[in-house]
Amino acid sequence: YFLQWPRPRRNRIMASAREMVLKELVSTEASYNKDLQAVVDVFIHPLQQNGKISQKEMTEIFNNWETLFGLSTKLLADLEKADGHIGPVMIQFAPFFRMFS
Repeated sequence: YFLQWPRPRRNRIMASAREMVLKELVSTEASYNKDLQAVVDVFIHPLQQNGKISQKEMTEIFNNWETLFGLSTKLLADLEKADGHIGPVMIQFAPFFRMFS
């Protein structure tokens, strides 16, 4: 049914849907990044500063949290700068996505 619509109408609908998906992707990454930042600010940095737990314990508890935060921050910035052309951004970050799961 959709393919029977005039091409300009289909193109507008597809562009609108694509824009909504891109906005949702950026919004979701921004929310995730904010949560990662909260853990860094509220738990990781205070624990590192007061020395109550060892570096080994920090690694066991938080493993690569700050690395994830750094990657998320860079991904978010790159997505926001991508102006809708996220393919190159996704290809650049593809090797790191396993860390996000």
